Amino acid sequence: MDVRESERVEFKREMNAGAIKAVVAFANTGGGTLYVGVDDDGEPAGIADIDVELTRVTSVLRDSVKPDILMMLSIVPEQIDGKDVIAVHVGRGVKRPYYLASKG
Repeated sequence: MDVRESERVEFKREMNAGAIKAVVAFANTGGGTLYVGVDDDGEPAGIADIDVELTRVTSVLRDSVKPDILMMLSIVPEQIDGKDVIAVHVGRGVKRPYYLASKG
C-alpha cells in the first residue's frame, strides 16, 4: 500500500475511540479518509466479516457523533493487498462543530 498517514489519512486496525475521534477531526476540518483494518504502519490486517463490520462501523458513528454525521460519510469496503478493509471517506461537515456524544 502506498498511502501514508497524514492530515487527511488515518489508519486503525479496528473501529475504536481513536477511530471515532479521527472521523470527528476530519469532519471539523477539511475532510479525510479513515481506513479500518489497517495497522498504523500501513499494513492491511484485514477484516474477517466485512458485512458485519460495515454495519457496526455505521452504527458506532451514528451513535457516537453529534450532530448526525452519516450524510457526510461514505463507508465502503475496499481491498488492499488482497485483504478486506473499510474506507470511511469523511467530507467537511456542514453542521460543525461535530463532537463525541459521550462528551456532550
